[in-house]
Amino acid sequence: WNISDYFFQRGEAITEELEREEAVLLKQAQDKGEPLNRPFHPAPPFDCLWLCLYAKLGELCVDPRPAVRKSAGQTMFSTIAAHGTLLQPPTWNIVVWK
Repeated sequence: WNISDYFFQRGEAITEELEREEAVLLKQAQDKGEPLNRPFHPAPPFDCLWLCLYAKLGELCVDPRPAVRKSAGQTMFSTIAAHGTLLQPPTWNIVVWK
């Protein structure tokens, strides 16, 4: 929950930094003649942060410990309810199906 609040509160600064970093990585990949390899492509870089968070929460949702599963599920759905509007519409396809 704290990580999702941090993403939400610092979204603009994080997005700017990620776009700068992506431009550098894209240039390096082009110089090598390789495609840019990043997780959850084609989602925007900021959405990828959210997708990483949701992926880790998803792993905890199937933990063998009942209390961990319960807390992870509650945190995931609370995070989606509170901050889900930040994701681009195509990213929701990745959240739901991957």
